Amino acid sequence: MRQRDRAIIEDLTAGRLPTAASNAKVAVGALNDKNDPGGKKRNAHAEMFYAVRRNSKKEPWVKRIAQNSGMSEKAISKIFDHVFIKEHDLEQVFIKGKK
Repeated sequence: MRQRDRAIIEDLTAGRLPTAASNAKVAVGALNDKNDPGGKKRNAHAEMFYAVRRNSKKEPWVKRIAQNSGMSEKAISKIFDHVFIKEHDLEQVFIKGKK
């Protein structure tokens, strides 16, 4: 893993916005079908993002999101668990006619 990636993960795990990304000397932008045709970079990014969230302390995220959104911590905690903790069989979502 590159030093810049490690710094970003450390920042996110600590609940900070990544400083390494803003100090990067390369152009950054959204990945799409044109610059990532097979989705390999997007999938790697998603895996890293979700791993950081799963391995960080849940409470600070829940509290901060609740404060900023006006929603209850209980509701945000349930959403957090649904999005980051629970596993879902997404393959069935993409098979027409199945739910």
